Amino acid sequence: MTNNIELKKNSYFASCPKGLEEFLDYELAEFGTKDRNATKGGVNFTASEGAALDSLLGSRIASRMFYHYCDITMGSEQEFFEMAKQVKWEEIFRVTQSFKIHCLFGQGPTGMGVKFKSPLYLSQLLKDSICDHFREQTGIRPDVDKYNPDLEILLHISATDHDRYVAKIYFDLAGFSLAHRGYRLKSVGAPLRENLAAAMVSLVPKDSHLPIIDPMCGSGTLLMERALMSANIPPSFMHLRKKEVSKRAVWNLEKTPFLKQFFAKKWEKKMDYFSELAKEGIQKLGSDKFHLIGLDKNNFPLKEFKSSLSHCNIKGSFDIRNMDAFNFTPDFGEGVVFINPPYGHRLGELQETEELYHQFGEKLKKDYKGFTAYILAPHGGLHKKIGLRTSRKIPVFNGNIECRILEYKLY
Repeated sequence: MTNNIELKKNSYFASCPKGLEEFLDYELAEFGTKDRNATKGGVNFTASEGAALDSLLGSRIASRMFYHYCDITMGSEQEFFEMAKQVKWEEIFRVTQSFKIHCLFGQGPTGMGVKFKSPLYLSQLLKDSICDHFREQTGIRPDVDKYNPDLEILLHISATDHDRYVAKIYFDLAGFSLAHRGYRLKSVGAPLRENLAAAMVSLVPKDSHLPIIDPMCGSGTLLMERALMSANIPPSFMHLRKKEVSKRAVWNLEKTPFLKQFFAKKWEKKMDYFSELAKEGIQKLGSDKFHLIGLDKNNFPLKEFKSSLSHCNIKGSFDIRNMDAFNFTPDFGEGVVFINPPYGHRLGELQETEELYHQFGEKLKKDYKGFTAYILAPHGGLHKKIGLRTSRKIPVFNGNIECRILEYKLY
């Protein structure tokens, strides 16, 4: 390879929803990662193989985890095509395996953008470069698979100065969103993203034994994430169970020669360690040590919540009730409320949603003295209808919706 291709080692990038970068940075520090640099939509870091696998299997906040393979410095699209052909792709994955590429354009340190045609065009250039490389080496080319590839490549391009660019090539370690825990049998409506829910419930220390209430719990994402955190059950527990049962590769790092060899010394031990944590945690939940109360006036999502618990073999700790939030009054003097109320974005719903926020604010004032409440609300004036003074506001995004996690100390 030339001086324009810089191979990386022990370098990674973890992505996350916008607004959760500080949550992710703190979490990655707990796993022993180094040289962390939070950026929009994620955190760059370095790590040993062990710390990287701890992060992959243990992160509740990350959306995806990438191995940073190399940087290619170039000045034109054609130069990038020629340079990418020099990468030893046959050492990374087999010609009989499939791949997929996703490209993003970013800004350089000076704020200058990329002047190439489009991310899609650069993805196609890299695809052609890889296929030409294999064809020259073997006489055949690998297939592209948009849905279930053996290797997922992230290509990130940014400017270094006025006529030079850097193309960073990453490999997705999992091949699926880490936020998709696998405990839902099916989605109900538009459920809250698991990693956003995990960030929200992490605002209360995981060793707290205060009762937790979600008065509009739906299919139970907030309570489920709190239960996993409190019992120290890794977020990858259902994928680990799938691996144990099927004996097949689940994560992409198990499929391709380069990643498989790179993590070979640590992978089995890490899977065993996290699987044991999961089994111990599920036993803890069965002891009714944790007090998690979920209410919803709609019984359909509650049925799905209960199905998820059964699917995960989780028993105890949960008190799930089909009842209106306004008909429930806690009979204990302190606790925590987590709630993701409706946003009122559909036509004709705003007035009804404003009234709901106002009524719930009155309910908190009257019946939840001594509690702390955390409400995920869309950014704008809707939360003002609650009529309470916030003690903290955290900007986050729920999908494409800009929101705030609002903290209320109720006296």
